[in-house]
Amino acid sequence: MANFLATILGNPEFPSIREVNVRSGPAITRELLFKIPLGAKSLVKACATDADGSAKTGKLYAWLHLDFQDGRTGWVRDDLIEVEGDGAEFGYGFVPQRQQAFKLVRTVVIDTPVTPPDPAATPVTPTPVVIVPPVTPPTPDTIATASAAITMGRDGVNVRRGPGTSHEAVTRFPHRTRCEILGAKPEDNRASRFKWVQVRANNTSGWVREDYLRYEGDVSGFGLAFADAYPSPIQNSFWVRDWNTDPNYTAIHYGWDLGAATGEPIFAGPGGGLVIQVNRCTLCTPDRPSVLQNGLRLNDPGVLQNPAWGYGYGNYVVVRYLYDLLPASTKAELARRNLPNYHLFTIYAHLNTIEVSQGQTVEPNQRIATCGNSGNSEAAHLHLEIRAWNNAAETITGRMISNRMDPVVLFRR
Repeated sequence: MANFLATILGNPEFPSIREVNVRSGPAITRELLFKIPLGAKSLVKACATDADGSAKTGKLYAWLHLDFQDGRTGWVRDDLIEVEGDGAEFGYGFVPQRQQAFKLVRTVVIDTPVTPPDPAATPVTPTPVVIVPPVTPPTPDTIATASAAITMGRDGVNVRRGPGTSHEAVTRFPHRTRCEILGAKPEDNRASRFKWVQVRANNTSGWVREDYLRYEGDVSGFGLAFADAYPSPIQNSFWVRDWNTDPNYTAIHYGWDLGAATGEPIFAGPGGGLVIQVNRCTLCTPDRPSVLQNGLRLNDPGVLQNPAWGYGYGNYVVVRYLYDLLPASTKAELARRNLPNYHLFTIYAHLNTIEVSQGQTVEPNQRIATCGNSGNSEAAHLHLEIRAWNNAAETITGRMISNRMDPVVLFRR
């Protein structure tokens, strides 16, 4: 079965409805089997055009036959679902980022048949749902004192009276202000998943959210970063966007965005690696590298499904970091996620120039590319994304989307 994943979206026009109907066949006239809550995930088993010919704005609905993680199966209409991954078997091609299925172009003309289960077959135990909490570095016996935080907001960062945006700003530290770290704690009322860091500079102290800081020295005692983690791959940068998979918080984003000037060097990790993919965007020209400069909108499904746009990543490189060479803290986190001995495949995207070739072994800290604005991008930045896989020889990262993870597992901000 293809690794084509579905997430229950619901009807955006009726946000108060928190469940969708799952039916016995591909039409609303089919028997209602059960209801499934928004956010539920499944594998796609089959796809079929609406059996009753129902349509919206002239486009026929499709229905996806879903295999949910609790073992139940059934059909859900495509406007109620977001999909991602390898959908070629079902006519969708490769969908690198989660998209509403109804908005995608489906080219298949013969619907995928559904093979009924063999009642005599041995039942399959469904894979349990594993909820992975945010990475929390272990607390050592003593807190290191030789550490500092560097502010990474392009236009500076607000320094607040308490740990959260509900507290007023007491001042604003400029970009790359070096601060003493006084402490760290979760946001008041745990309004977001981020910690807040109490810092001091220029005789002023206050709280800054952790993703707007880059750290020097050992800050593991504050729970902010692993001491042995890889440094940021782009040094002269500013913070743009974090990893996020909670649609109630902000838009889904499967990596980090680090802003920088076009041409800023990008470096491989200190353990060295192997280049397994190099993609040069054929629709990205030197004078118009991004979709916006070509009159297209951001996150256009036609761009995200198009290999000529690098599926939205523009110019990108994928470097594999072998498990044996990973930091001890990264190995421990992989074990905690039940991914022992998995290798990490790191995507460096929206590049300006690429300075390595596919199959090349990269030395520790080797320069591999420069920062750019190619593909589905609105300004020069590096998109950093990590996927884990247990086959070191794998070269198709689309098979790894179920194992995407926050880059904090390997990198410092």
